[in-house]
Amino acid sequence: MEGKVIAIGYINTIVSRTTGSPDGIGGIKVLKKLSDAGHIITNLESNYWRDLKGLCIANDITFNQFLIPHAIISDKCVGCPLISNPNISDVPYVDWSEMLEILKIYEIL
Repeated sequence: MEGKVIAIGYINTIVSRTTGSPDGIGGIKVLKKLSDAGHIITNLESNYWRDLKGLCIANDITFNQFLIPHAIISDKCVGCPLISNPNISDVPYVDWSEMLEILKIYEIL
């Protein structure tokens, strides 16, 4: 399969709005799987691109800014699976275990 460009939201997709940390969200592991499968991560939110790029570099995830995406993963997208845990975030955030299953169904992973 040819690699896809996947735009990723930042707040409540990769990091908690409450803590500002990716801990507990679970997205970094899935982004790494996407990158290892030949997909390129790009930013959805222009005001957080440096933060997302930094996390990608720190985790050896392929990142390229300003690409037009084939797919978008964000807590703001209709149909994106969300989960709630007040110990991680005060609002629902992306359920990455469910998102991983969706990516498999659509043969992205």
